[in-house]
Amino acid sequence: MKITAKVVIGVLVVLLLGLGGALATKTWNPSWNPFAESPQKIIEKMAEAQRGVDSSHINGTFKAETDEGSVEVEFEADGDSSDSKNLKSKVSFDASISMEGTQFSTKGEARMIDNIMYVKVNEIPAAPMLPVKQISQFKNQWIKLGSQKKEQTEQEEIDSEKAKNIIKKYVNPEKLFEVKKVFSTEKVKGVMSYHYLVALNEKEMKESIPPLVEELRALNNDQEPVDKDKIRKDIDEFFDEAAPVEAELWIGKKDYLLRKFKFSKEFDAQEVAEKAEASRVDLSLEAYFSDFGKEVQVEKPEGAKTIQELMMSIMQGSIPGIQDQTSPMPDNIPEDYEVPEGTDVPQF
Repeated sequence: MKITAKVVIGVLVVLLLGLGGALATKTWNPSWNPFAESPQKIIEKMAEAQRGVDSSHINGTFKAETDEGSVEVEFEADGDSSDSKNLKSKVSFDASISMEGTQFSTKGEARMIDNIMYVKVNEIPAAPMLPVKQISQFKNQWIKLGSQKKEQTEQEEIDSEKAKNIIKKYVNPEKLFEVKKVFSTEKVKGVMSYHYLVALNEKEMKESIPPLVEELRALNNDQEPVDKDKIRKDIDEFFDEAAPVEAELWIGKKDYLLRKFKFSKEFDAQEVAEKAEASRVDLSLEAYFSDFGKEVQVEKPEGAKTIQELMMSIMQGSIPGIQDQTSPMPDNIPEDYEVPEGTDVPQF
C-alpha cells in the first residue's frame, strides 16, 4: 500500500484537530495548555464561587511555636449562614500547650444557635489556684454565654446582610491575592485541584481596607471619623515587618471552590512588639474545606448553665448558709467569725 503525502497530511490534520479539541475543552489540560485559564482568572472564579456558599465543613491544625513554648490546636467546624438572622455553627478543638518544662492539654466544644453561644470543656488541665472539686464542676458542663441580640441594648442591631454586602464590595480575593507560583494539579481528598502560591497585595489592601472600615462604622452608627491615612500607614508598617505574606491555595478544577489552605510564617516577635518575651515566633495553619452547601444540624445543649448559675452552684456546696440562688448572703456576720474547720472555701 502506497502512502501518499495527502494521506499523511490528512492524518496530521485529524490529530491536530483532535488535540486542539481536547486542549480547548480541557479534556486534556496539561500545564502548558494554551487554552487554559490564567491563574488569576481561576482565583476570580474561586471568589465568585465562594460567595455562593452558605455552609461548609472545615478541619485543620494551627501551630504557634516560640523559644518560650508552643501551642498546637486541632479543630473541626461546621458553619451555616443561610439565615443571616440566625447563624448556626459548631466547633470542636483539641489543644496541647508546652511551656517552661510544663505540658498540658485541653479539649472542648462550642455551639452557636438562636443567636446564643454555648461552650463546654471536656478536658481541663489542673490549675493550682483552684481546688480539684471546683474545677470538676466546669468539666463537661455546657455554659451559656448569652444572647448577641441582648448585648445590643443601646444601639440598633446591625443588619448582617448589609454588612456581608459591604465586605463583598471591598474584599475581592481576585485583587487581594497575587499568584506567585503555579504548582502541578493534585487531588485534595479525592478532588482534583489547582495549586497556587499567592501573596497579599499591599496596594489593594491600602485601597480597600480604609473605605471598608468607614462603611462598616457607618452601618454601626459610629460617628467617629475614620483616619484613612492612619490605616494606610499601619498597613505599610505591617508589610515592612511581615512581608512577604504568602499562602498556598488548592482550588477545585470543576467547581472552583477552595479545598485547602496552607499558611506558614516565621518572624521576629520583638520587631512586632518591643516588650515581647519571645524572640522568634513560627505560625502555621493548614485547613481543609468540604461539604459545601450541606445542611448543618446544631442542637441546643441540654442542661446549659450561665456563669452566674454555675458559680452559685459551686458556692452552695462550699459555704454554709447558701442554699439557692434566692438565698442572700447574711449581712450580720461578726467580724471575729471563724470559718468552721474542714469547710471547703472556694478561692477566686
